[in-house]
Amino acid sequence: MYARFIFQSCVFDVFLQIAYVENQLQAYISRTCHIHTRLLSTLDALDALQALHNRELASEIHATTRLSDKLDRYINFVHATETEKEDLRDAVVQLVKKGGSVFMISKRKAESYSYGLLATFSRNVKQL
Repeated sequence: MYARFIFQSCVFDVFLQIAYVENQLQAYISRTCHIHTRLLSTLDALDALQALHNRELASEIHATTRLSDKLDRYINFVHATETEKEDLRDAVVQLVKKGGSVFMISKRKAESYSYGLLATFSRNVKQL
């Protein structure tokens, strides 16, 4: 009888331990499910942020490319303008070298022309 009591006591202890382990297992399963849900939520948020970042990055790359092209056009325009300015400067230098006497002749012609206009104007005024 004593052996039977010891056996029943051991079986009862084993059942208690099994119940304790099952309760612990359920707690771990519950915690794991909660952590898994949080992990999936975090992964979804991370995917959304990555997609947003990729869109913003593509937009910035596009804007940078447009600005770079615009800057290249302005640089080419400035170079062309500087080249034209140098060409005009060379032409003016040649004109000044060559044109000292031509300028004087042109000035005399302009003076005589303006004198002729003035004389015609004063004659017309006198006739009135």
